Amino acid sequence: MHKYKVVYVSKTGFTKQYAEYIASALNVKAELYKKGTNTKEYSKVIFCSFVFGGNISELADIKNEVDDDKLFVLATGIYPPSPQRLSLLAKDNRLDESRLYYVSGGLDFSKLNFIKKAMLKMVRSTLEKKSDRGADDNEALRRLTQGGCFVDLNSSNPLIKDVLDER
Repeated sequence: MHKYKVVYVSKTGFTKQYAEYIASALNVKAELYKKGTNTKEYSKVIFCSFVFGGNISELADIKNEVDDDKLFVLATGIYPPSPQRLSLLAKDNRLDESRLYYVSGGLDFSKLNFIKKAMLKMVRSTLEKKSDRGADDNEALRRLTQGGCFVDLNSSNPLIKDVLDER
């Protein structure tokens, strides 16, 4: 019998939505992640967090607390999901691609501090100047400009299935 733990990092609430959805499917409660969270007694830990600057927030901390074979990671971001985005994120964050899931999050400027707003403005400016923007870049630029919720809870179903199917 597996014991599951779902923890999340969320500044604007979008990642929390996924964590609560996943936890509900696993019949557990989602908890805000804090460094030093007790994970030893759990056979599977699902860590949900957001991507900022190519890094999954607080991933390094949870990786120090959970064995790789117990950890599943759901990352939310402004870019639309794609196999290329998943591969890049896995490489940049030193994760096994089979344990990483990437989904669309959202952007609520009112919940971001000055530094994060300034960084996002620079990203938007870089995308605007990029001459060879593809469809994913154009969509990310639209999202960065307009903000909003891009959450699709069903896009986390593959993670739920894989967690439940893994023996």
